[in-house]
Amino acid sequence: MTPTDRQVFGQRAAIYASSAAHKDKAVLDRVVELARPWPDALILDVATGTGHTALALAPHVRWVIATE
Repeated sequence: MTPTDRQVFGQRAAIYASSAAHKDKAVLDRVVELARPWPDALILDVATGTGHTALALAPHVRWVIATE
């Protein structure tokens, strides 16, 4: 039996959430630096996953919309 997309995602979600590569502070700081956010900015994070990028940018902008 072939697993559904939901089953596959469910199996991998915990790994993604705790992945050192996705929550690395140096990497997220670099994303913020490259994005050059400003206080009135609106950020759209498409395919946000567990939201590490959205959360890194949130303190620097007015609003973040994150969607999976």
